This record gives sequence, C-alpha cells and structure tokens, in this order.
Amino acid sequence: DRLNALHKREIIITGEYAQRVIDLTARAEAAEAERDRAIKQMCRFCKSLDKKAGIKPVCAADCEWRGQQAGKGEME
Repeated sequence: DRLNALHKREIIITGEYAQRVIDLTARAEAAEAERDRAIKQMCRFCKSLDKKAGIKPVCAADCEWRGQQAGKGEME
C-alpha cells in the first residue's frame, strides 16, 4: 500500500512538472514572438529616420535590430 501511494504521488508530481514545462514553453514562445514584433517595429522606425532625417540606422540591411553595440552606427 505504501509503495502504491508513493507511486501515485510520483505520477501526480511528474504530471505537475510536465504541465509546468508546457506552461513555461508557451510563455517563452510568447516572449519570443513579442521580441520579434518589437524588432520589426524598431526596424521600421530606423528606416523611417534614415529616409526622413538622413540618420544612419543601427539595424543591419536585413532589418534585424542589433543595437549600438553591434557597431553598425549610432542614433543620437
């Protein structure tokens, strides 16, 4: 009886762990999608500055924002 109870408890804990993994994976995927949307928005902003004010954008030619640390230029 004791072993059966421990086994049932282990199954419950394993199921809870699996659900947490699923939840965290979904949260990570949502965060990645939000990051991708922010990158696209930032790139559109950089390109609009480039066209309107002649400021060299900090993003790469493929419009993936890398920030000033990438050495692609500076925005002031």
